[in-house]
Formats: sequence, structure tokens, C-alpha cells
Amino acid sequence: MHHDLTTGEVAAARKTVGSLHYGDFGSSSTPADWNLALTSYFTVLWCFERIEAGRTALVRGVVRPGQRRDEAIDYLDALVAWHVAEYACGFAVARRKLAEASAEEVSDSDSAAGFGRLLLALQERGLVNRAYRAGTCPGTGCPCACHQQSLS
Repeated sequence: MHHDLTTGEVAAARKTVGSLHYGDFGSSSTPADWNLALTSYFTVLWCFERIEAGRTALVRGVVRPGQRRDEAIDYLDALVAWHVAEYACGFAVARRKLAEASAEEVSDSDSAAGFGRLLLALQERGLVNRAYRAGTCPGTGCPCACHQQSLS
């Protein structure tokens, strides 16, 4: 699951979504660039959806009431936690910019649900800051790197 997130098509899509998030994707972009950005947005979002589905299957298959969490789940959570934190803000900023560019709302609620569940699970484990919110960026209270840079 981590390999899927960090290589190939998803890695290329993350570069585009990161450009939306951190601001170097903008007004000089063509309609084709914006179409690529929307495709990239969903490529990364769907990857997190797959990770959440796989994690949920692992948890249901291993963890019983009173039983300790499996080491594989702990390892997966540790590997993806910073990625989830990064995209908690990144998806919100990218979605806003995509909507502004197209003058239409990005219809992603079903796809984003898995990311939201993954974020919540990692927050409950203390691996991701609770200030992050799926689907929205809290702005100045956001702990992500883009907001920390703007504060300094």
C-alpha cells in the first residue's frame, strides 16, 4: 500500500497536487494543465482510499476485542501518517484551487470519505495532529508546512 502511494502514476500525480498545494501551479496554466491537475487530484485521493480499505481489512482480520494491534498495522500507520497529514491540508487547498479554475465545485465526497476515515484513525492513534480536518484547511491554525512557511 505504501509502495502504491510513493511510486509510479501516484508519485507523478502527487507532484501536480503538491504544486497546487504549495502555490506554483497557477494563472498561466492551460485548460489541459487544469485537466491534468484534476486527474492527479483523484489519482492521489483514490490511492488513499485503497490504503484505507486495505488497512480496514487488516484491522478487521487481526484485531479482536482485548487483543493487541498487529505489528503490520502499526508499521503501515507509521509509514503513511506523515503523508496523510500532508494531504489533509493539501487536498483542501487543491480542491479550492480546482474549483476556482473551473468555476465548479469538485465532486469528491464519496472518494474523500476513505481519506477522512484514514485521517481519523491515525489521529486516534496519536500519529497525526488533530488540528487537521479532512476536506477543510483550518488556515492559520493549520500545522502543515505551507502554513508554517507563511507564518515565518
